[in-house]
Formats: sequence, C-alpha cells, structure tokens
Amino acid sequence: CTPAPVLAGAAALWADDRHVATMRERLRARFALADRHLGGHPGYQRPGCGFFLWLKVPDGAALPRRLWAERALRVLPGEYLTQPAEDGSNAGRHFVRVALVHDLPVVDEGLARLASLL
Repeated sequence: CTPAPVLAGAAALWADDRHVATMRERLRARFALADRHLGGHPGYQRPGCGFFLWLKVPDGAALPRRLWAERALRVLPGEYLTQPAEDGSNAGRHFVRVALVHDLPVVDEGLARLASLL
C-alpha cells in the first residue's frame, strides 16, 4: 500500500491542471508550424489531437530512408504501425508518422526539411 501522505501529495499534484493548458498551447504552436510547412501538401491533414502527423505519401517505406539520408530526419513508415490484411495489403503503406515532440525551433526546422523533400 502507498502511504497516505504520499497519496495526498500525488492527489494535490494531479489536481493542478496548469500544465495541461501549457501543453495544449505548445501543441497548437507545433500544429501551426505543420500547417505552415505542410498545408499545401495533398497528403497533409491536421489531426484533431495527439502529437503525431499521419502524412500520406507515395511510398511510406522509401520516404523515411530518403529523409534520413538527405535531410537527417527520422520518421516512421506507416506500415510499421498497421497490421497487414489477409490479402497481404497494408493500409499504412502510403503513410509516414511524424512526431512533433521537440521544442518549436527544432520542429520548425524539421518540418521545413520534410517539406523540402516532398
């Protein structure tokens, strides 16, 4: 069992939602950067929540290799995150997942590099 004073301290910390508002503002700013850099890309759609972009691309396996080799960026092929169907097709094959988890200058630079290769 967790001691009552520790529980009381945890409850007090979890009751403070100021960090939630701060994080929401940071996410809004990151998605504003994504809108600016990728808004013209036909495969871009701003997600309703979260901190990942699910970007539609012609080849979700080739683009991550090119981004790493040519722009020093890492993204995850969408097919790594989906299960193949019985017919062998994979719904994630034409997607990459882009994490918007760094601070704004890093996200801005990364999205500019990504957009320059699309």
